[in-house]
Amino acid sequence: MKRIGVMSDTHGFVPRQVYDFFKDVDIIIHCGDIGSSDVLDELRLFKPVLAVYGNCDDRYAYDDVARVQYDTIEGVKIMVTHIGGYPKHYDRSIKEELQKSNCDIFFWDDVLDRALEISSMGIRVDKDALLHQLELQGKSDRKELYFHRRLLEGSLPLCIGGGIGQSRLCMILLHKAHVGETQSSIWPDDMRKQCKELGMTLI
Repeated sequence: MKRIGVMSDTHGFVPRQVYDFFKDVDIIIHCGDIGSSDVLDELRLFKPVLAVYGNCDDRYAYDDVARVQYDTIEGVKIMVTHIGGYPKHYDRSIKEELQKSNCDIFFWDDVLDRALEISSMGIRVDKDALLHQLELQGKSDRKELYFHRRLLEGSLPLCIGGGIGQSRLCMILLHKAHVGETQSSIWPDDMRKQCKELGMTLI
């Protein structure tokens, strides 16, 4: 499992504590207001760095720093920016990036001892967004898959589904190991029996 160190607002200075806090990380993500290219040069002598510029940075002072950066780490797509806003108040350009990129949201679940996705599991793309994502990932051959083909030909009605993501978030907050402990559904008898033996009551 790769470890990611996240920092921002160095404003030209690298705190000495960084070398202690990030000694075991595999990559550093700098979320902007870097302050100087010297900061990135110093950090890159220590660890690989992915960085974006912030509102206090000169965007032209860095060769490989952009307002928005993407990376995929162990199959998880990450989008990085400095100031994106917050739900219902996103920066317009960042909102467009979010809609196109279809990034994932993961939390570490201590009960299951693994990452748990809490992003909406519903249809998060329309035809244009799907084509953009496939091109971005170099996966245009997936247009022939059943779901992708139906979406592209317009035979699949668009909808929004966020229930499973909310239930998984409740799993983390309530320290539950099975999504059936936080949402009502139909579960096979053998699953109910196994969960009961493990002390889990499915709703």
